[in-house]
Amino acid sequence: MSDPYTAKENEYSVNPVVNAHAVAASPYSASGTSMQNNANTGTIAAAPISAQPASHAAPIQSQPQTIVVSRPPANRWKDSICDWPTNLFPSCWCACCCCYGMWLNAQMAQKIGFASFQCVIMTYIILWTIGLIVSLATGLSFFVILMPMLFSLFFTISLRMHLAARDNISECGGAFGECCVGFWCWYCSIAQMARHLYGYTKVLDGDGDPDRGDNYSPIQQV
Repeated sequence: MSDPYTAKENEYSVNPVVNAHAVAASPYSASGTSMQNNANTGTIAAAPISAQPASHAAPIQSQPQTIVVSRPPANRWKDSICDWPTNLFPSCWCACCCCYGMWLNAQMAQKIGFASFQCVIMTYIILWTIGLIVSLATGLSFFVILMPMLFSLFFTISLRMHLAARDNISECGGAFGECCVGFWCWYCSIAQMARHLYGYTKVLDGDGDPDRGDNYSPIQQV
């Protein structure tokens, strides 16, 4: 006669048979479930845990490099008066197409302490307004062009002479030579001063910000 306690234990026992589908599944399969229940055999088989690929570190983005220009030699301009193709913007464009070069003149004047940017621009606007009024009153339209143009011409000459004296530039024969260059090569003179002050080396380099710094390397203090 069998033991009733043992019979009851065998009735509720679970056969530890591993599900064949779970064994055949790849350990990296993403379709496996967390647990399978076989209703026919009463067996429970745990699906393997999906392996997650290792996370890759984000690629390091290269930072834009700033080109540092060495300062021009003493007593000389950075380049020649005819080297305007080396920088078309902003030097050439501002000299030829923006208020007779007065925006760039005002920017350079403020950088070297010759005059404030606002003062130069306001003077140009006032002279242009006076020229417009005179043109309307007399019927001579050239005044609206002549007055601001003459102001830009003489301001360019004065700024060039001041910059040459500040940097001890004697390449053109002193103050008289710089005056002649500023008069006969008006627009090219503005572009040359901009390249000299800001260190422009590319065709498109710089902007019209009055407080813009230059591209030169910092001066080493001894």
